[in-house]
Order: sequence, then C-alpha cells, then structure tokens
Amino acid sequence: MQHRIALLVVVALIVSIATAFSPITVVQTAKDNGDRLTAKPSVTFSDNPVAASINITVDVSKKYQEIIGFGGALTESSAYIYSQLSSDLQQEIINAYYGPDGNQYTLSRTHITSCDFSLNNWSFDDSPNDMGLVNFTIEHQKKWMFPLINAALQATSGRLKIFSTPWSPPAWMKTNNQMDGSGSPCLKPGMEPVWAQYISDSITAYHDNGIPMWGLTIQNEPEFAAPWEACTFTAAEEKVFLRDHLGPILARDHPGLQVMIYDHNKDHVVDWVKEIFSDPVAAKYAQGVAFHWYSGNQFENLAQAHALAPNKFFLATEATEGPGVAIGDWGRGEHYGEDMIGDLQNWANGWVDWNIILDMQGGPNHLQNWCDAPIIADAKAGKLYYQIPYFYMGQITRFVLPDSYHIDTQVAGNVDTNDFMVVGFYTPLNQRVLIVLNKSNNSYKFQVADNDQYALLDSPAHSIKTLIYQ
Repeated sequence: MQHRIALLVVVALIVSIATAFSPITVVQTAKDNGDRLTAKPSVTFSDNPVAASINITVDVSKKYQEIIGFGGALTESSAYIYSQLSSDLQQEIINAYYGPDGNQYTLSRTHITSCDFSLNNWSFDDSPNDMGLVNFTIEHQKKWMFPLINAALQATSGRLKIFSTPWSPPAWMKTNNQMDGSGSPCLKPGMEPVWAQYISDSITAYHDNGIPMWGLTIQNEPEFAAPWEACTFTAAEEKVFLRDHLGPILARDHPGLQVMIYDHNKDHVVDWVKEIFSDPVAAKYAQGVAFHWYSGNQFENLAQAHALAPNKFFLATEATEGPGVAIGDWGRGEHYGEDMIGDLQNWANGWVDWNIILDMQGGPNHLQNWCDAPIIADAKAGKLYYQIPYFYMGQITRFVLPDSYHIDTQVAGNVDTNDFMVVGFYTPLNQRVLIVLNKSNNSYKFQVADNDQYALLDSPAHSIKTLIYQ
C-alpha cells in the first residue's frame, strides 16, 4: 500500500509539472504611459480562477494555419533613402528590422521594374519590340536596390524570404504604350509569352546576382489602372495568363517558386480565388493568394476564400498609411495592429508592410503619392523617427516565429471584440504567444485561462500587449 501511495504521489507530481506553465513574459506598447515594446513585470499562473471583466480561454489543441513570416518592402525609394544615410544610421535601420534585437523580419517584397515608389519609370528592357529580350538587363538595380537587399540578407544569414511583384511591363508591351496606367486589355496581342519570359528572366537575374527569390505575385493590384505603373487583368485574364504562359515557364525555370494570385484588396479576394482555382491546371501553378488592406477590414472574406482553397496559403502583401507622413500618429499604429490580428484570426499565413523607410515627405515617389512608413528618415539632419506602426508590428513580429501555428483563443465578457482583439500562437520553441490589442479608451482587467491555469493581467487603453509563456 505504501508503495502504491508513493507511486501515486510521483504520478501526481509529474502531472503537475507537465501542466504547470512558466511565468508569463509581458511586453507592451501603450499610448499614455510611454511604453514602446517595453518589458513589464512577469505574471505567474495560479490553479484558481480570478475575477475579471474579460476572460481569454486558450486551447492549444486547436491549431489552424502555419505562419510563414512577417516583413516589409524593399523598394527603390527605401533603397535610395538608405543610400543617403550615414553608415551608422544604415546599420541602425538594418538592426531595427532584421537584427535579433529588432523586429526580426523574415519576409520581404520587392518590385520587378519600377513602381510608384521609384524615382522614375524604368524597366529591364526598354528596346521596342525586343521579343527575344536580347537587351534584358538588371544593371539598374545595382546602384541602390542591391546594397539594401544584400544588407537585409546578410543580417538574416540569408534566411530572408523575398518575393517579387511586377507593376507594369515595359511600355512597348502595353496597349497604352506607356508604363503608367493601363489599357484594357493591358498587353498587346502576342505579348503574353514575352511578358511571362521577362518575369522569369528577372528572377533568374536576381538569383545570378546572389539574391534568391522565394516567391512571386503575378501582378500588383490587377483591378486598378493606376496613374503610376499598372497593368490590369480580370480574374479570368489572370487565370489564362497563369495557366497558358507564366505557370509553365516558371515551372520550367524556377521549380519551387511560391506563386501568388491576385495581390489586391480583400473586397474581391473570394471572386478571384473562385475563378482561378476552379481551373485545375491554373491552380497547380499557384501556391498562394496575396491581398492588400485598402478596401477595409473585410476579414470574413479571407475565411471564405480559405474555405474555397484550403490548401493554398494567404499572405497580406501590402499596407501603408497616408496621405503623407504623420509623426507619432497613434491611430496609424493601431490600424496596423487591428489589420494584422484580424487577418491572422482568419487564415492569413503572414503579413508584409509596404516601404520600410521613407523621407520626411513620404517619398520619394515619382507620382507624388506620398505615404507613411514605420521608420521615417531626415537625411539632412541625420535623424530617424520610429513611428507607432513600427512598435505595433514589433509586438507581433518579434515573438511569432516562422513555423508557428495559430491556435484557438476565445474572448468572453462585457467588451466589444472589435475594440478588444486577441490572437494566439504556438511557436517552434514550444511557447504560447498571445497578442492582446485594446483600441478603446477604457482600461481592462482580463484573465488568461489555459489548461486549468489562470493569470490576471491588465490592458491599458490604446495598447497592444504580448504574452509569452512555456
């Protein structure tokens, strides 16, 4: 009997150790107390529930999508601003985004040919009717783009996943005969295979210069004949271009490249997924869906699109605030947090910001489409401004590692879940990471309940809080 009691005690001790959690590490950014990615006192779990107006229940057994990563865009404008800074400030920017003590970006977007955040229009082949692309060259990229991209790659030991996006074919391929804007259709008859080969050649050229490409979106904002570089497609047109031209060439030249359809706003993502992935041949050439935030939250559209294509990944590939720069604007950071969490709650596998750095005006931009960025640089004064979106992104990107899984969290209590948002993850380090966003003017007490363990924490007004525990 004594041996049996001793055995039961040992078993109970093992169970208690197995179900006990480490203290919760807390990191917070808050509007009214100066916290900016600030470490707060740790919080210990208890066996007993506590009284709180909000209860968050965590269920790690319910796992959803796997996380690819987070990051920002390496545009010509960002690269140009970077080139104007001292070496110390350049290194500070690289550390801030890619270093182990920074936001630890693991994804990056860049552009094939010029975009609005370029100094002017340019392409890799401006020779009219060069159907064989014999004059194709990426020499233009070596002045500004390559130094920034290579610095980011070096800081991440080559682990940075880079994907490219075309804004416009060379003018001679287009029905409007210019890179800005777009006719309908965009491409002249017979140009589809040439344009597809051009895209493939650009990926080859990057690779040959030591910059591997992880992925590609087929076309930036294909529904928008923008005043800057553009090329419109309907969903049906993009399906045909992918199925009959781009897909076969990429499969031949770049097997393993992660190809994404759409790359436009969430309002029509369901329609595009339905149209393109209903064709089994087109579907086999694309692994993911890219989308932007400019038409509003519309998180439910991501869930619907995922239900139609559960084997494809979904990646937020562009978001920015504007017009222009607003130093210290809290609402812009809060918008980042809201969109990131809402997307991640609805099957997004990652989230990529627009320009990583711009000047005080929000450029350069050759169409004066000034925007904000998480870091703004005053090159003349030799000063960097860390904007609120930088801190809101960091509350997620520093702790939700690639290969983490989104896990189930439920919020109950007297609170508007549009203002109080929670998303949870299980990381490769066997950690739970909870992101708690409070957009309201109210402070709250909330309880975290996980596997019969309970912890009481606070959520200041207009704050974002990250909780990490093992």
